[in-house]
Order: sequence, then C-alpha cells, then structure tokens
Amino acid sequence: MQVLRHWREILGPCEDDSFFGLYGQGFLWGGEFFDSKVVLKDVEEACHKKKVWPYIVASPHLGFMITPPMDIDQEDFRQGLERLKDVIIMLQEKK
Repeated sequence: MQVLRHWREILGPCEDDSFFGLYGQGFLWGGEFFDSKVVLKDVEEACHKKKVWPYIVASPHLGFMITPPMDIDQEDFRQGLERLKDVIIMLQEKK
C-alpha cells in the first residue's frame, strides 16, 4: 500500500535527534518532541493555524499519534501529512 510510505517520505526529513523523532508500526504512527520547550499550547496553535489535528499525547514527552484513514483519497492524506510537517517545522523554528 503506497499510502504507508508517504508518511515517512513526508515527515522523515523533520527527524532530529535533539528535537523530533518518528515511530510507527503497521497502521499506528506517531511523532515525539524531545525538546521540553515544545508545549501543548504551541502544538495546538500550530495545528490550528495549519488546519490539521493529530491525536496529541504526552508520554513521556509531548507528541502525536496518527493512523491512515481508509476512506479518503491518497492526495488528501498526503496534504494532511504536509500540513503536519509544516507544524513540526513551525515548532522547530520557534525553538
């Protein structure tokens, strides 16, 4: 399934050992912010600005979980991942 590759292709370049990492297996994927300066309010504001809303979690650091929806077009899914990438970049630049 091509949709499975898109998430790493799009979000992978955002990985940084001191700021952000990706995790995932099967249909459950996520990202974790390693920098303690990234706070919930900033993540919510960035997501709102970019019109994307992942499931936000805090364990042990702030992060998010996503799973690919099976009822949307791949291009829509890719666009959502691009928006999420923009959120990560915004937070990285704010650091």
